[in-house]
Amino acid sequence: METVLYRKREENAETEALHARSASDEQTAGVHAMVHETGPLSPELFYPVVTAQEMVTWTHWLPTAIVFDRAQLQSSPLEVLSTLKRLQAPPEVAKEFQWAWKLDLFEEYEVRTPVRRDPRDPLLLGRVRGQSYRMALWGESLLPLERIATLVEM
Repeated sequence: METVLYRKREENAETEALHARSASDEQTAGVHAMVHETGPLSPELFYPVVTAQEMVTWTHWLPTAIVFDRAQLQSSPLEVLSTLKRLQAPPEVAKEFQWAWKLDLFEEYEVRTPVRRDPRDPLLLGRVRGQSYRMALWGESLLPLERIATLVEM
């Protein structure tokens, strides 16, 4: 199964240091403590912004949305992880979600899927203050966004 993780890898030294410190649960806790001392991290440091035009494309291509409000999940990511498992998300997608969850990057998480019975090619988004960020895409027939946009326009 193909998987695309959108976390930016070419960051400045400060962001690379955050990645290095977040390699394990113990180290992630240190980053989490540092975030609370210095203020929230911007998801833009790690994930690409989803533009309004791109969101229209994703909405047409993957019309079913499952939204998880972090505040309503009672500090437990289990419901999101269960949904990712049901949608056959590869382990790296679950790991990416848990990484973002531990750093408290997003207020909401959204999984977009097709209407078909087969849950192929879902998309995981993170959202904060109304802005969405691409986190991961997985499935059997991944197409580049440009190709999806062309198909949606047709």
